Amino acid sequence: MELDFETIRSIAVGSVWTRKTEDGVEFCKMTEEQLAVWDGQSAELGRNARALTGIALDFETNSKTVFLELSADSNLDIYLNGEPYRHYSQTSVLKLYLDGQDNRLTIYLPAHDAPPAVVRLSVDDGAYVKAHKFDKKFLFFGDSITQGWNSTFLGERYDSMSFANIVSRHFNAESVVCGVGGAYFLPESLKKMPFDPDTVIVAYGTNDYFCFPDHALVLNNAAEYLRRAAELYRGKKLFCITPIYRDVGPKEQASFDAYCEQLKQVVRDSAFTLIEGDPLVPHQSDYFSDKTLHPNALGFWLYAKNLIRRMEEKE
Repeated sequence: MELDFETIRSIAVGSVWTRKTEDGVEFCKMTEEQLAVWDGQSAELGRNARALTGIALDFETNSKTVFLELSADSNLDIYLNGEPYRHYSQTSVLKLYLDGQDNRLTIYLPAHDAPPAVVRLSVDDGAYVKAHKFDKKFLFFGDSITQGWNSTFLGERYDSMSFANIVSRHFNAESVVCGVGGAYFLPESLKKMPFDPDTVIVAYGTNDYFCFPDHALVLNNAAEYLRRAAELYRGKKLFCITPIYRDVGPKEQASFDAYCEQLKQVVRDSAFTLIEGDPLVPHQSDYFSDKTLHPNALGFWLYAKNLIRRMEEKE
């Protein structure tokens, strides 16, 4: 039984708009207005804004088989009843064999590849398909670390192991993850979205330090961003994570650390609850995929576990 467009849209998590095109069913984590803002910054940022970060097909079914065809080869992580089940590297077609009992299936679409469309999704004739019910709604804004770049383990990339996805699973939260590799505090990128979160988590700051030599400008941008976000999401839980550890070299470290302390004060002066980023991941290259900036799968797991603890302390 092939699932129709409305059913696929109902089980797509993390997509603020879902539409049918000649390629299949397409998804996006941002509105057209937001995409236009990032396009105006650079082609790379516009491209990263279109990545399917945090978008998954999440549903319950009693089907014994599930067939998925995508429009392009992609990395896919499959979870069964909330636990890792299968990982596929660069495939466009997969067939899953289940036990025919009541199961929850979560198929994470790629967070970095060119966005594929769903060409076909089918289950056994007579099987039911229904959307998973969530307890919370989270909205994440941030750079490549929020995008989950580059959650690797033994050379393979596991997009489901980004900190945003781990946190979302822990809280059983339906999440929209607006992670954009290379991004920074950009107040005009804040636009009204067709998603009403309970909690908003912002994590910029590390790219800002290097993109803009005038750090006073960066701090002003951060303050304005947080002010606008607090106004847009008035009454929501608001968290801002300052930069995690970054190996900037011994000559640069003192300046970077001083900048991070200034950024922390900007957050303290806002309506956001400060979560200090530097203790979230150990300051050792073993926890990073590129030795200097992006956590690997283990680093992201520690990032998420420490973030969850701090979020729960604030409840």
